[in-house]
Amino acid sequence: MRPSNMAGECVLNLFTRVSSKTLFGWVLVAMAMTVAAPSGAASSPWGPAHALPTQRVGSTATLLLSGQVLVVGGGDGGGLLPEATRYDPTSNTWSSAGSLADRRGSHTATLLPSGKVIVVGGLGINDTNLNSVERYDPTSNTWSFVASLATRRIAHTATLLPSGKVLVVGGSNNIPAALASAELYDPASNTWTPAGSMLYARYDHAATLLASGKVLVAGGYGNNKRISRVELYDPASNTWTLSAGQLATARSGNTATTLPSGQVLVVGGFGPSGYLASAERYDPASDTWTSAGSLAATRYFPTATLLPSGQVLVVGGAAPAAPSFTIQPQIRGHRQVRSRTRGPSTLPACCPRVWCWWRGDLAAVVSLPPPSGMTISSTTISRQHP
Repeated sequence: MRPSNMAGECVLNLFTRVSSKTLFGWVLVAMAMTVAAPSGAASSPWGPAHALPTQRVGSTATLLLSGQVLVVGGGDGGGLLPEATRYDPTSNTWSSAGSLADRRGSHTATLLPSGKVIVVGGLGINDTNLNSVERYDPTSNTWSFVASLATRRIAHTATLLPSGKVLVVGGSNNIPAALASAELYDPASNTWTPAGSMLYARYDHAATLLASGKVLVAGGYGNNKRISRVELYDPASNTWTLSAGQLATARSGNTATTLPSGQVLVVGGFGPSGYLASAERYDPASDTWTSAGSLAATRYFPTATLLPSGQVLVVGGAAPAAPSFTIQPQIRGHRQVRSRTRGPSTLPACCPRVWCWWRGDLAAVVSLPPPSGMTISSTTISRQHP
């Protein structure tokens, strides 16, 4: 289950096996905080960007083929929002992206090869778990229902396969009960079909596509405990197998990122002893896990984004409750950690989840659902440029 007393110490890290480099490009950050520059960056690399039209938490952000960012769902403290919005980094403006028919949060949003986006499941009004699926067409700026999931689910994952199909895995339709089932969506036929079921039911896990075309699922929570066993889905046989190796630390609310080497980096989460800073690396060739060191701070539900440099940007997440928060942008090299601290700064509470995407020279980090009993008092959006 998720810890209840979460506050956020927002820490920015770059993970790389080779060298420490300055982050270039644009970073769009929608959170109640002020962001400092990465180590080694020029002075004042952050400039103002236009704020979200409506504060929201529990939303998703999807980088479209046009380079714009689609923000969908979530709520503003007064309830779930139907409106979607789209950010254009070229003009630094937000515009309407229509409205969902089913208001939702804690859903998934997946960019299809066609450029359309499907939004799957999530938590709806009156705490209803949803099985509905809606599709956004950027060309017409409209939403429409497509075929529904067979099973209502939240806290699941959705992974685009090389075939163009979308694999939706696990989650829950009645937390803390976890689901082992998986479903496959075919955009060509607008149909869902059952995929093989995992051996371990889980939610709050992470999934990533491997170079082989298989999908790796790591971490999660199920059967009243956090999970160390890792499973691999093979689309060719529609079956799951257990990795011979397993995580050294059982965890949920972690990330999983496929590196250019084909290895997978798993970062953070919440383990049997509390919030985690540790990272682990999976080698598909040997089917083994090894330590990948530790972040400077623990984090639960951060995001991890592969950058063009081969580094992994880890942003946000929740940490144990504290009276103040310190921004610590860091670049983690192969053998050492170099950091520059801008603070300490007393900030509104940061929150468990952020979403981050990178394409070309644009990274987007948008929206953070707050822990129970906490709200975001203001929203600041900044963008970083060389």
